[in-house]
Order: sequence, then structure tokens, then C-alpha cells
Amino acid sequence: MKNPRTVFGIVAFVVAFVFSVGLVRMFFPAPVVPFVPAAFSRHDQHSALGFELEDFIRRDESNGSSRDVRLLSGSNIVSADYAESVENYWSKSSAMDAKAFPREFRVAWNEHMKAWQDYSEFLNEMKGTKVDRRSFYSESGRFSAEISRTWEAVLDSARQNGAHVR
Repeated sequence: MKNPRTVFGIVAFVVAFVFSVGLVRMFFPAPVVPFVPAAFSRHDQHSALGFELEDFIRRDESNGSSRDVRLLSGSNIVSADYAESVENYWSKSSAMDAKAFPREFRVAWNEHMKAWQDYSEFLNEMKGTKVDRRSFYSESGRFSAEISRTWEAVLDSARQNGAHVR
């Protein structure tokens, strides 16, 4: 770079470039992006409803945390503790007020609670009795499949209304 014209050309180019960027910023300022806290940015227009649904589902899951009791004892007798824990879960969760939520969520929720009620009634009929494991688990599996199906419908409806649930 012994040639002063080359050095002058590079300097002139840099100055012109910086000046042109400044002019562009002056005439076309960057858009102002409003600050949105991270907790709110993950929801769409249903943010308040989404938060309420998430809270509702968390409360339901909390009610179900006590269901971790053995279903059958070693002698193939349906556990009274398990039947009672399912009934307690159903009683607590079915008492939760879903009136403020959209109709499709309430319908899905009521179907889910009906599936749990049916399972609870089945267990209460069977508790304390000796059962054939294979037939018992087959019958119990039907209730479990219905509970899973209705739970997915609850979660789908919650997602459609702005909740971010698994």
C-alpha cells in the first residue's frame, strides 16, 4: 500500500459508507419493538385464558399425585387403598370449577371426569375381592384407555385455547 491513491480510496470508501448508513438510519429509523416479558411472550391472543387453563391442569395433576398406591396385593386382592386414592382424586378434580372455560374444554373435562368416575366405581366394586390378574388387568386396561383418550382431548382443547401443556 505504498500508493497514496489506494489508501485515500479506501478511506474515502469507509467514510462514504458510514455516512450513507447514518443517512439511512435518519430517514428510516429502526422500528421500536415493545418489551414483552418472557412469561407473556409464549402465549398468543388467548394469554389470560391460556394461563388459567394451565393452572387448572396443574391443580388436576396435583390432585392425582396421591394415586401412587399398589393396585393389587400379592394375593391378587384389589387394594382398598388404591380404590380410595382413585376415588379421592376423582372427588377433588371433579369438584374443580370449569365454568369459566370455553364449552369444548368443559365438554372434554366432563368426559374425562366421567371416565375417572367409571374407573373409581369399578375399583370400589372390586376392592377387597380376589381377582384373576389377567381378566382384571384387561378390564382395567379398558378404563385406562378411556381415561387416556379423554385426557388427550382435554389437553388438545387447552392447547387450542392458548395453554402450553405437554
